[in-house]
Amino acid sequence: MSWKWVLGIWTCIGIAWWVVAFVLVMSVRTRRHGPGKADPRRITVFKPLPRSLGEEEFARFDKPIESFIADLDGNCELLIGCHRPDQARLEDYVRRMHERHPDADVRLVVHENPNRYPHPKVSWMRVLAPHATGELWLWSDSDMHAPPGTIRSMRVDYERTKARCLTSPYVVRQTGTSAEMLDTLYVNLEFYPGVILLSGQNMIQFGLGSGMLFEAEDFKRRVDWDFLGGCLAEDFHLGGLLKPTQVGSMCLSTVPAARGWTEALLHYLRWQKNVRWCRPLPYAAQLIIIPLLGWLAWLLTHPQEPLAWIGLLTVLTADFIAALSICRAVGCSIAWRKLHTIPLWSLLRGLCWFACWFPWPIVWRGQKWWSPHQDVKPQAEALETQREPGLE
Repeated sequence: MSWKWVLGIWTCIGIAWWVVAFVLVMSVRTRRHGPGKADPRRITVFKPLPRSLGEEEFARFDKPIESFIADLDGNCELLIGCHRPDQARLEDYVRRMHERHPDADVRLVVHENPNRYPHPKVSWMRVLAPHATGELWLWSDSDMHAPPGTIRSMRVDYERTKARCLTSPYVVRQTGTSAEMLDTLYVNLEFYPGVILLSGQNMIQFGLGSGMLFEAEDFKRRVDWDFLGGCLAEDFHLGGLLKPTQVGSMCLSTVPAARGWTEALLHYLRWQKNVRWCRPLPYAAQLIIIPLLGWLAWLLTHPQEPLAWIGLLTVLTADFIAALSICRAVGCSIAWRKLHTIPLWSLLRGLCWFACWFPWPIVWRGQKWWSPHQDVKPQAEALETQREPGLE
C-alpha cells in the first residue's frame, strides 16, 4: 500500500472522529434527566484561592465562586481559603455574598502560608479539611462556574450511580482573547468529547478538577495527603484512588485567563504533557486521529507535491469545521476576528503531540516537574499548625 493510500485512510479516520465527537456532544446536550432520589447528607464545598491575588486576578474568581454560593441548599456549606494579604478583601466579599444569598453558609479560612506540598491546591485542601463539617466533600477549582441546580444534580447522580467519586465535565462557553482560544479549543474539542466517550464506556478511572464529590471518611481511609500533595495532576490521581468514579450529568464551565500568547502556549503544553505522563497509551493512540502529522511530514520532504498541499488543506478544513460545529454545540460562539486561531491550533495540536514524547519539564508556579509526581518533603510541622479559625 502506497503512502498516498495510508494518508488517505488516516485522514478519513481523523474526519470520522470529528463526526463522532460532534454526535457525542449533541447527544449530551439534548439529554434530559428526570427527578430522582438525592443523597441527603451535608456537603462541604472547597474553594481555595491559589495565591495572593490582585484586583484584576480576583475578578476571575468572583462570579464562579458566587455561582456555587447561589446554588447551595440548606444542607451545604462553602469554605473559601485565602492568604493573609487577601483577608480584608475576602472578608468584604463574604459579607456581600451573605447579603445577596442570606441563606448560604459561606465561611472564610485564612492562612499565612499554606504551601506545605509542591501542589498548592492540595496544600490548601489540607488546611480547609479540619473546618469541613460535611459528610460529603466537593472539591472544585475556583474558576469553575456552576449552572443553577448543580448541587441538586450532583446529589441525585451520586445516589443513582453509587460511585465512590462523582466528577464533573466542563467546557468553555465564553471566548476571551485570541491567545485564550488555545484553551477554548483544547477543552471543547480535545478534552470534552473524550470525557463523554470514556464515560459512555464506563472507562473513567480519574477525576476532573472542575468538581469531585466523595465521602469525607472514604477520603481519609484511602488517600495519603503526602502522596496527593506530590502529584501534579492531583485530580487525576484522586479519582483513581477513590474509584469507581463516574461522570456527573451537569456540565460546568470555565473562562480562559491567559495574559498573552506565551502564557497560553505554555498552558497548552502543560495540559498536553500532563496527559502524556498520566495516560501514555491513550495519548499515543491519539496519533490515529491526527493525520496532519503525516501530511506535514510528506510536505516537508516533497514540498513540490500538489497532493501534499491538498491533503494538508483538507485536514485543516476538517479541523476548522469541527471547531465551529462543536464549539457551537457546547454554547461557545467564536468571533470572526478569532477564526485565524483555529488553523494555528490545528498545527500546534499535532506538533505538541510529537514534542511531548521528548524529555522536558513542566514549569508551574515557579517549580519544575520532570515527572507527574514529586517526592514530598513537608515543611516544618509548625507551618501546618499556623492555620487560622474560619471567619464567619
